[in-house]
Amino acid sequence: MKKIMKLILSLTLVSVLSLAGISQVSALEDGASTRAIETYSRSVDIQLAGDYGYVTATINISHNMTTGKSWITQVSVKEHFNVSYVLLRTEDINTSPTIGTTFQGAIKVKIIYKYVHNNTHYTTNGYIQL
Repeated sequence: MKKIMKLILSLTLVSVLSLAGISQVSALEDGASTRAIETYSRSVDIQLAGDYGYVTATINISHNMTTGKSWITQVSVKEHFNVSYVLLRTEDINTSPTIGTTFQGAIKVKIIYKYVHNNTHYTTNGYIQL
């Protein structure tokens, strides 16, 4: 009987000590917890002037499901240029809201695409509804 009591006492002590060593992770701390973060991407085709072609702009969005805040983490572009325009090139791509700016709720993201052909600068926009 003494052996059983010692065994129960030692198992209880080990359980209490192991529970005391467990630390909790909170998803509310500055969005640092990856448990509450969801990442997804959205794309839009943006038509260029004339018959230059089009580009596919893709944004990556992170969303904290606990706080409801979202932010754009990356923007990229895939060019589908008309091959006869060899001097056509991408100059810049931006978003509004900008990368890293947090927002809440459903918004429309504006993608500003700038390109150059024969030293002529063009700007066109695309929109993604989130």
